[in-house]
Amino acid sequence: SRIPAGHPEAYIEAFANVYRGARQSILGQGTTSDTPIDYPTIADGARGVHFIEKTVESAKSDKKWTTL
Repeated sequence: SRIPAGHPEAYIEAFANVYRGARQSILGQGTTSDTPIDYPTIADGARGVHFIEKTVESAKSDKKWTTL
């Protein structure tokens, strides 16, 4: 396969590393200090959604600050 112009040489390998970490977690192999979790978790996704919801709430509000 061809890599689109402008992508670094190790572009495909970067995805392989993410998949390897996810596979280790799925199989219950855990992580070590050598292989930290290098992909977003459910908690990361929930935190991101919460941030976006608060951003929209802030944009609709007349207040200067909205508590996150």
